[in-house]
Amino acid sequence: MIDALRETFQLFSRHRLRTSLTAFAVGWGVFVLVVLMGTSVGFERSIEWDFRDDATNSLWVWSWQTSIPHKGLPINRYIKFKNEDVDTLRRKIDGVEHVAARFYPPGRSAEVRYDGRVTVYDARAVNPDHQYLERTTVREGRFINDLDLEFKRKVAVIGNAIEKELFRGEPGLGKYIEIGGFPFQVVGIFTDAGGQDEEEIVYLPMTTAQLVFRGGDRVNMLMFTMEGTPSAESGTEAELQARAILGDLHHFNPKDPRAIRIRNNLESYLEIMQVLKLIQGFTLLVGLGTVLGGIVGVANILMVSVRERTREFGLCKALGAPPSRIIATLMREALILTSLSGLIGLVLGVGFIEAGQTYLPENDYLRDPEVDLSIAISATFLIAVLGSLAGVLPAIRAARIQPVEALRGA
Repeated sequence: MIDALRETFQLFSRHRLRTSLTAFAVGWGVFVLVVLMGTSVGFERSIEWDFRDDATNSLWVWSWQTSIPHKGLPINRYIKFKNEDVDTLRRKIDGVEHVAARFYPPGRSAEVRYDGRVTVYDARAVNPDHQYLERTTVREGRFINDLDLEFKRKVAVIGNAIEKELFRGEPGLGKYIEIGGFPFQVVGIFTDAGGQDEEEIVYLPMTTAQLVFRGGDRVNMLMFTMEGTPSAESGTEAELQARAILGDLHHFNPKDPRAIRIRNNLESYLEIMQVLKLIQGFTLLVGLGTVLGGIVGVANILMVSVRERTREFGLCKALGAPPSRIIATLMREALILTSLSGLIGLVLGVGFIEAGQTYLPENDYLRDPEVDLSIAISATFLIAVLGSLAGVLPAIRAARIQPVEALRGA
């Protein structure tokens, strides 16, 4: 075995340029494949990062003005959602999971006072299901619950950033802060994947804020999620149902584009993920195409080698070497060439992705690129096998050489 390996490497050294170019083609193909796989993972993670703050199976509904006459009513009427809309959507939309609503105080912000310190923060009045829509994670305490709404409790849930700024290192849970001139007890501290801005929000019970800020039973926006693993079709159907239900409640044409606006996160997310799968398939196809180009190069170099070594193979057969030995010799050369060059391409590709993960500045297009080593190693193994198979035809041709013709110089 050692002699066979020594013979193979001696052959490579006699044709350094040709061997190097062929090895570069295979190694470059593996390198490109690994890099494309890593960048596709980074691209996918950047998309998931964009959707990190909101439930991907959610639909968000805003009200505006009518633009189409409906049942004798004029256009340019403002649509105003109410508290009862939450229960109506929950009962009537098929497959709905969570339904939430928001009411904003005038100006969408409120002065928050504590121990002589005054800061203005975004304020949102919500119901309990809102936690699932915004993916809010309660770090301490609890979120708004049904009893808070029923008894119009003066409680508040504040973001992690607010606790740090307002209480300056002291724990905020259980303490009272002043909002709109009324004392509210902090019953929860939350964190949010959206970062600093999303953690500078004060959540209040819907009914309490409506009372304090004189909002009546008005709601600024509605949101809901679909249960299970919904499809784009179910998201579209839910959107149509929401338009029909709200149109019936508030007397506007469901086809009116201005009366309400719906952001279908589910549909957008599924469309983007479908595009991502196409991109992943394309990158894989490009990488495999590059690798196969290198494999073809291996086959070509072996064909050239067979022509140059016709006398050698003929002499071997004249001395009694069986055809299987000649075939094994050429396939061994193909296996060694593709395995070594593929391994080098794999190491360089993984190193390139790791360097990118370490030194690439944070951006919105490529986050944390990474290579699945099991897939990369499997691909390299497959390339080695294909490289060996690339030597089959040249090996069969060599095995068919007749000793007499070879010794005559044929």
